[in-house]
Amino acid sequence: MKYKRCAYIFFLSLLIFSGCAREEVVHETRIMMETLVSIKAPLRAQRSARSAIEESFLKMEETQGVMNRFEKQSEVSRINNVRPGEKIRLSTEMSRILNKCVELNRISDGAFDITATPLINLWGDYKEKEELPTRREIIDALESVGTENINLKGNTLYIRHEGVKIDLSGIAKGYVVDEGVKILKERGIKNCLIDAGGDMYCLGDGPDNKGWHVGIRHPREDSLIGMLTLNNQAVATSGDYQKFFMVGGKRFSHIIDPRTGYPVKNNVMSMTVITNDCIMADGLATALMVLGPVKGLRLAEELKDVEAIAVTNGRDGLIVNTTSGIKDLYEAR
Repeated sequence: MKYKRCAYIFFLSLLIFSGCAREEVVHETRIMMETLVSIKAPLRAQRSARSAIEESFLKMEETQGVMNRFEKQSEVSRINNVRPGEKIRLSTEMSRILNKCVELNRISDGAFDITATPLINLWGDYKEKEELPTRREIIDALESVGTENINLKGNTLYIRHEGVKIDLSGIAKGYVVDEGVKILKERGIKNCLIDAGGDMYCLGDGPDNKGWHVGIRHPREDSLIGMLTLNNQAVATSGDYQKFFMVGGKRFSHIIDPRTGYPVKNNVMSMTVITNDCIMADGLATALMVLGPVKGLRLAEELKDVEAIAVTNGRDGLIVNTTSGIKDLYEAR
């Protein structure tokens, strides 16, 4: 459970450049955060694309290391090793990340929470045993969950409660993508796509000048339920289709509701979010998955420049609901 979500639209690389095989494309792939991270750019006049892509990968590798709580020397590990009440000085980057996470927690009414680590660890341990934790164990873990247990002022942080641990996996891929895009923009690249295991940023108007075509995968079948056409937008999906566990013949989602301490059980199979930056798309996809289709889509409607697609498990098959502003971006299949 080091990084909670693997590639949801994993075969996007087969779709993004369909219909443009005649145009030369720069395509580089690396392994980061236990998934594949790729950058694709149609060359056109951008002959410096390869060096820019290399620089972007270096930045992303550096950034992901800062946020990995399993890396002993990472800044997150340093935070997780402080005693309650002990102040710790944060890097400007980490302060920015944590403030964004606190904002996500606030707007989602606690559905997104970077302090859910005790619950993630508890359910992860029992997953290996193919058993369920007791109610008492969940209540005990919940005592250390909640952003009210961290005090963040400027570049200084301290923990208020014993056992509070931070996990940034809910936004890590999104933030890494944003940092990679930033480098590409600085290097003058105006048209490319970064895909970090399904968390993507689509820069420019795509190889055919008609936007980047991004397929939304059926949660249970090897097919598409729809196609997005994006231009200078980020997209991320949270889903239960790949990471789940079985106990006593019952299926449990790997996504934990940090408010209750239990895996989500709201019939949501996937939640896709489209917005302006990937860190928000990443975090909101998880938050909306926890909130469920009604509250999740309602929140997305309230937020500026946010669209969402909720796929739920209905009695007669898939039910796909979307925000009202997505009609120009999404075509159902």
